[in-house]
Amino acid sequence: MPQASQVILNEIDLTFAPSNVILGVSGLVGKFKRGPINDPSTIMNSWAQFQKLFGGFVTGVDDAVIARRAFNRGTSLRVVNLGHYTDITNIATLDATKAINATTVILTANGPLITGNTITVTINTTNTVPQVFTLNDTNTWQLLAAKIVTLFPNLVQRAIYMGAEKIILVPQTGITPAKLVDR
Repeated sequence: MPQASQVILNEIDLTFAPSNVILGVSGLVGKFKRGPINDPSTIMNSWAQFQKLFGGFVTGVDDAVIARRAFNRGTSLRVVNLGHYTDITNIATLDATKAINATTVILTANGPLITGNTITVTINTTNTVPQVFTLNDTNTWQLLAAKIVTLFPNLVQRAIYMGAEKIILVPQTGITPAKLVDR
């Protein structure tokens, strides 16, 4: 057989390489060992600067690997470090540690309230909390949340109005959701 053609294959591992890195300032959102949370104000220009502020590699998370490869390709980064509330009821507990799921009850309505409506929540199967529509939906839900905590301090630690016709009830320690709201 006359000269057979040859095929040569080269494999290049680009698994974690940022694609089409722009030489300038890029953005990276991820989870890092330390550093400011949700604050992209500092522009990182090198891996050494990144390590000093955000720490090194995090086991099981590839975000620092991506940052290092971006620096190796000549880019600068604005980095957003994602965080979690370790206690969803306390805004001061924002850090990089994932939150433990709190036992909560979510109260929702099928739609927006209408003037003249009364929304009633039954707590502990026998006690009701009524709230007549006030100025608007938001105000009515906020008043209902405050009333629940005031009337049942031994059962409800916090009642948080989350918008979109939704209140999250956080029971006191030792109170289960089944003991809290009659569904």
